[in-house]
Amino acid sequence: MKIARFSATCLCLLFLAPALSGGPASVQQEKVFFGNLHSHTSFSDGSGLPREAYLRARDIAKVDFLALTEHNHAEALGSDNVGIGKTPSLYNGPRPNSLIAVANSMTTNGRFVALYGQEYSTISSGNHTNIFDIGQVINVEKGRFDKLLDFLAINKDSTGRPAVIMFNHPKNTLEIQPKKYGRDDFSSLEQDGGPPDPAPDPDPSQAVASKTSNTFHISSACLDAQRIKPENLVTGTAARQGRQLHLGCPRTTGGR
Repeated sequence: MKIARFSATCLCLLFLAPALSGGPASVQQEKVFFGNLHSHTSFSDGSGLPREAYLRARDIAKVDFLALTEHNHAEALGSDNVGIGKTPSLYNGPRPNSLIAVANSMTTNGRFVALYGQEYSTISSGNHTNIFDIGQVINVEKGRFDKLLDFLAINKDSTGRPAVIMFNHPKNTLEIQPKKYGRDDFSSLEQDGGPPDPAPDPDPSQAVASKTSNTFHISSACLDAQRIKPENLVTGTAARQGRQLHLGCPRTTGGR
């Protein structure tokens, strides 16, 4: 059975930890931990339950940590129509099978860290970000990263500090030039003087967009364009007006 949809390759993270060899407290040694910071269960659009995913990561994959980052919006549900965006108690409810409760129970010092969080927004609304270790389901409209930051200013992580945000789905390119990570992937964020100008497309009449999005697609051939709800569909030159080109369009392969 598919326990969790791992949409990020297993990551290798480098941490600095105090040496435990009896030396001075200021002495540090490098330690490498392996795990995954982006995965889903049936609590959004993956499969299996959180406890099953953590057990599989710990006992079969033998990794040091796993983060379950369920989609926060109600459209990202599994075939059973279940998800934290529709039922927030799956995330932070009092029952022992809620995501936060399971993560806390599965974390074992020195052996395994069960992380939790949420994947915010959609690719068609400026791309995804993971938000880690917050107690409430994010109730911010997709693509409004400015409002997300307002939400996070109030909703801190479990230590009372600002939550960690991770950009997802970086552009797959061999282009080498100095630029900020994620600059080309988060079109609704103002960076380095504003987002890049839309690239020209061969036939503006084929453009499509969602009424709720600030980006447009070259054509309906883009996989992300195909997810636009019929009632929100805008076509032709109207789709381009006031919107930026959806970066990477047309995307014909890959996950949501």
